[in-house]
Amino acid sequence: MGAKLELSTKQGLDAKQYGGFSSQQFACFFIYEAKKKGKPVFRFSQVPVWLAARIEGDSAALGEYARELAEKEGLEYVGITRPKIYKKQLIEVDGDRLIITGAKEVRSGSQLAFSQDEMLLLNMSKKDERLSVLPLLEGLVHKIDHAANATCGKLSRQLKLSRLSSVSVLDELQQRELAFGLIRIENGADRVVDLSGIGGPAKAGAMVTDMSKLINEPAAPFFIIDQSVTGMFERRTRVGL
Repeated sequence: MGAKLELSTKQGLDAKQYGGFSSQQFACFFIYEAKKKGKPVFRFSQVPVWLAARIEGDSAALGEYARELAEKEGLEYVGITRPKIYKKQLIEVDGDRLIITGAKEVRSGSQLAFSQDEMLLLNMSKKDERLSVLPLLEGLVHKIDHAANATCGKLSRQLKLSRLSSVSVLDELQQRELAFGLIRIENGADRVVDLSGIGGPAKAGAMVTDMSKLINEPAAPFFIIDQSVTGMFERRTRVGL
């Protein structure tokens, strides 16, 4: 038996129709277009699980739901821009590649590039914990701090590594943990990294963002990137203003 829908959502929508705090779960996301005082605006929203089931048998269900959301906000509904966006969808905002991991959270969508020497040291350090990773770590910090190619600029600005202590103050175990932690957060595998050893937060790098605001920012182009299974081919679709 499902959870009781006694509490309505923050938007004031009917709990029986739109779900409540105790029951609201989401299948995916979507983007719709509306007008505010005659000007186009875009909204990034969630598709509740109950609605996903309805959409399979009723192609108009998503549009009806989006219209309700728009009207609650005082907007004039126009239409669906992107009907289905799954978690871990790759996007590009102002040149940064990001992965959507939640309604208001993204992770780095970058893939770090290493030299042959760095790859050799990285692979060897996985097998031999006595091997120093300091050269690798220092190079990694420099890449991220200067937002080099194949790094995420938004994440670099958030981590602010240049304001922290030198990684040389860490012992070998801490250096190893930080090196692999930075690689994981830069590759989108983790949402945070522990920088407490060099004077930063213990949970640094969480990128909380307003997706609708990003889409409506004309100075920072927003693209949805669809890739082939192999990753060799991709399609970039501009969305928003």
